[in-house]
Formats: sequence, structure tokens, C-alpha cells
Amino acid sequence: MLAYNITFTMDYNVVNFWEQWIVQKFFPMMLETSLHSPKIFKVYTNATEQRIFTVQFLVESFSDYDSFQKDNEAAIIKQLAKTFGNDVVCFTSFIQEISLE
Repeated sequence: MLAYNITFTMDYNVVNFWEQWIVQKFFPMMLETSLHSPKIFKVYTNATEQRIFTVQFLVESFSDYDSFQKDNEAAIIKQLAKTFGNDVVCFTSFIQEISLE
């Protein structure tokens, strides 16, 4: 399994707006690409006074990820910056499930 992972860090005062934006704007925008099956996870750490979430979308192939990165990623990150400015910071990663058997 391959997944596109986006980790978001934000102050508590923007969490409610971010949650609405994710469902109403971000998911529809992302689902127009080759990514699918979004899941949201809340990250718990002792080291921060901010709220951290990670969002994962499944990706069928390395080729689909390359196409997404080339055709869509910059515009989506730009939209995030336009909407939240410095109130929400994110980083992305591409992850692959492995079997240790």
C-alpha cells in the first residue's frame, strides 16, 4: 500500500476552522486527483502546545504519485497557505507499507 501523508501543525484557535476546511474544501480538491480514501489522524505528543493532525490518502502506484506531485501538489499547498497563512504549517511525505514476514 502506498499513501500520501500530510502532517498539519496549528494553534488550538484555528482547529475548528481547519476541520471545516478539510471536509468542505480540501477533501473535494484532493479527490479530484489520483488520490483516494482519505483518513484523518490526531497526533498526540508531549512536546508541543499545538494541535497536530496527519491526513493520509491512498495512492495506487508510484506513477500516480509522480503525476499528483507534478500536476497538483504545488497548487494545493498554495491554497493552504492562502487560506491559513502561518497559522497552519504542513509537511508532506510519501509512505509505503512494508511486510516484515
